Amino acid sequence: MRQNKTSSTFLGLEPEIFKMLLTFLIITFLWYHYSPFFDNPINVRIGALCKDGFNSNATGSGACSFHGGVSEWQHKKVPHETGWIKKIFISIFCGFTLTFPVLGLLSGVKEKYSQ
Repeated sequence: MRQNKTSSTFLGLEPEIFKMLLTFLIITFLWYHYSPFFDNPINVRIGALCKDGFNSNATGSGACSFHGGVSEWQHKKVPHETGWIKKIFISIFCGFTLTFPVLGLLSGVKEKYSQ
């Protein structure tokens, strides 16, 4: 005779699938909003200090051609915003990549403290 197994489901999903989906969504959300790799300022060249002490506004080759060459470039930090489409794809990739290691760590911690 066949016995009916009753399983606890939430929204029609088994508990393990639901746990994986929830972990994936949390990691993806956190990565999208709090990743240190997005929206970092970038250095933009704004001029040059020539070897003879002259300040030039030129930013390309030949900037100090009549002043002995460039001694050092002058830079300015400018805010750089990562596009939202790129952020979404990177966040989904990182969420997918990190879901299983995070679940493995959580199950290891659960086993350690349940003994």
